[in-house]
Amino acid sequence: MVKEKARKSSVDAAEVERFSRHAGDWWNPRGPMAALHKFNPVRLAYIRDQAAMRFERDPRSVDCLKGLRMLDIGCGGGRTIQKLAGMATEGRICGVDYASGSVAVSRSKNAGLIESGHVEIREGSVSQLPFPDSMFDLALAVETQYYWPDLVNDMKEVRRVLKPGGRLVVIAETYKGGRMDKLTAPAMKLLGSSHLSSDDQRNLFLSTGYDDVQIIEEKKRGWICAIGTSLNRSIR
Repeated sequence: MVKEKARKSSVDAAEVERFSRHAGDWWNPRGPMAALHKFNPVRLAYIRDQAAMRFERDPRSVDCLKGLRMLDIGCGGGRTIQKLAGMATEGRICGVDYASGSVAVSRSKNAGLIESGHVEIREGSVSQLPFPDSMFDLALAVETQYYWPDLVNDMKEVRRVLKPGGRLVVIAETYKGGRMDKLTAPAMKLLGSSHLSSDDQRNLFLSTGYDDVQIIEEKKRGWICAIGTSLNRSIR
């Protein structure tokens, strides 16, 4: 059960520096992030299909997310941003990351999309998103929710920037009860990062103002997907 209290922040200067230092690796298919290059197409297809279903689009269409406003929380080097922009022509794709190095790489790699006004990338924290209320149709957190400093309040902050009826999609490889749990749990504890079960995710979404919550375990692929729809009401 996720309790209604702030836990100790897992975001510190050393962690921010580490992500900044390795920001360029996001684009190297043979580098430290090689596994992400393998799994990201599968995850993006999954996100595309879920979004298309929610907004009654044809996922087989190249621009199936046309016109949607989307937010990538913890955008890293910006690869996901670039892919989403291709699926959401005439939409707006925003990314936010607390590591200045990641923001710099993401802006560099997406310079043309930024210049055209299709993409915007900002430095900031999920705890205080630099965007107005009710801006986005869809928010994504792919392998980043672990590092959120205050899960309960951060979930509410994401809901603030979602339109009523907007969706939050969380994808995580490391989760309690997953196939790699025995190996990853000690590391997550050492890092002070969140380590949630499927039930924890469901309770977290429901307690922070999301409805129509779905928890999908892809056991063969070794990851979990949690999806919730933003309610148009205040959750204190």
